[in-house]
Amino acid sequence: MYVNAEVNISSRYTQELPNEAVVSFENKNYVFEDLGKSNYKMIPIVTGISDDQFTEVLKADFLKDKKIF
Repeated sequence: MYVNAEVNISSRYTQELPNEAVVSFENKNYVFEDLGKSNYKMIPIVTGISDDQFTEVLKADFLKDKKIF
């Protein structure tokens, strides 16, 4: 007898961005804030789990009011 099953070990809500928004440079991860008029600011972030579409951003509260490019 065989069983195919999915077990949900834990679930949590996280803040994430599309993988295309996360830039890796010199072994660190960044996102770009759109400051307007073709001006951008590179902001360092700490990433968590990622899949083929999204990357978790840890301690992302500081990004809340920023326009990420």
